[in-house]
Amino acid sequence: MPHLSAKELARQAWKAVSEGDAAALHHLWTEDVVWQAIGNHPWAGRFEGVEAVLEHIAQIGDSVERFDARLDEIFASDTRIVYFYHLTAGRGARVVDVDYIMAALHREGRMSHIWLAALDPELLESLWNTA
Repeated sequence: MPHLSAKELARQAWKAVSEGDAAALHHLWTEDVVWQAIGNHPWAGRFEGVEAVLEHIAQIGDSVERFDARLDEIFASDTRIVYFYHLTAGRGARVVDVDYIMAALHREGRMSHIWLAALDPELLESLWNTA
């Protein structure tokens, strides 16, 4: 399989995650991929390896009734990818709209490390407030 450019890798990975295409992600991520979600909410944490990351992503989907992500922009260099996207997530009557930044390392046509952070972390954390 030829090495993908960072921008093409970014597009294919976004599409695969959006469609739940685990087989594609096995080709787009390194086997030892690291996924780090920053924040103080149930989606935060560090997950290592394709299977652990895929399980975590599935748990995110199971934790909310609404999850809509809209890709706004991709920036890419030879070794790094940066996504800006908008997330609408809902649990019951609670719905939040929050912008996100996701950065990834690009190595030999695959993503090897991915960091995610909500640009308004308190707003995302409010999705789990029960008061």
